[in-house]
Amino acid sequence: MGSSLRAWFRDVILNVRIWYLARSGEYHAKKAFQELRDLERRDRADYGDIYDQVLAIVRRHDNNDAPDKSSVYYAYQIDSMLRLLPTAMTLEDFRRVMSSYLDRHSITLNRNLHASFDEVTEDVWNAWNNHRAIQTPSRG
Repeated sequence: MGSSLRAWFRDVILNVRIWYLARSGEYHAKKAFQELRDLERRDRADYGDIYDQVLAIVRRHDNNDAPDKSSVYYAYQIDSMLRLLPTAMTLEDFRRVMSSYLDRHSITLNRNLHASFDEVTEDVWNAWNNHRAIQTPSRG
């Protein structure tokens, strides 16, 4: 077999591999999007209006938030915050727990956030406390 024919076969095989990887990447992207959509639906059902409040806070601090950007984009970040909020007793606790969680999982809240970590966590903490106060009115 001539070297040009061998090179042609190598190119064909390479193109088939590239096509396959592109197709499987598309499949995995769709699957990941669906998993995030499911996470968002589950969290909205579990957490109610606090989910929307935290989403609004994160969107407000996002430099690249477009009105048509899917809320699914933020699902993992919001899920992380909402699962950690009940474990914290103070704003400092929440910051510490959130920071530790993000470091442990190599996650950033969002590289596009123009606010500092402290500003975002403070806004989320305040929304959480308001939500808790409404959910458990004082008895007197």
